[in-house]
Amino acid sequence: VFVGKEHYLEGLHLLLEALPLLNELRRDPVHLHVVGLTQAQARIGVPEHVTFHGYLDKADTEQRRTYYDLLERARLFVNPNPKWGAFSASLEAMYLHTPVVLFPYMEFTRTFPRHEEMGYFLRNADAPELAVTLAHAFDDREAWTQKAMTAHEAVKDMTWEKYVRRFLEDLNGTR
Repeated sequence: VFVGKEHYLEGLHLLLEALPLLNELRRDPVHLHVVGLTQAQARIGVPEHVTFHGYLDKADTEQRRTYYDLLERARLFVNPNPKWGAFSASLEAMYLHTPVVLFPYMEFTRTFPRHEEMGYFLRNADAPELAVTLAHAFDDREAWTQKAMTAHEAVKDMTWEKYVRRFLEDLNGTR
């Protein structure tokens, strides 16, 4: 699953470029669910095996159920945007035992110094590298299981209250 709005288009485009490369390596194709954007907003050709859900409003019971069902059923949370990888959505996915595939951006690595234990991290904005990383995540069930459990453990005690307090401390330079 990919979660992001239009400022994450660079990452979505990279993922849409990598998906056919990934599916060439697999007997059963991987299906991508995109939350937060429509196909028209993607402004790029879309390969097979992609479903766009648009913006899902968590205040709406049915849309919230769809959002969390997608995160919970997803094998991976993927947002390969090089600058920022949808931090709060990443945490929600991790809470639901869904490992992340991200660039190791500073905010994430500062929050999770042992980040490599809970996901897969990219070095380059390169579709072939992303496809290989995704293939590895799908093929190594044991490593995936360990990362899923570690991801959940890393965020299980994080609350919005604690998150906001930490953010304000960072903002004020008091942490």
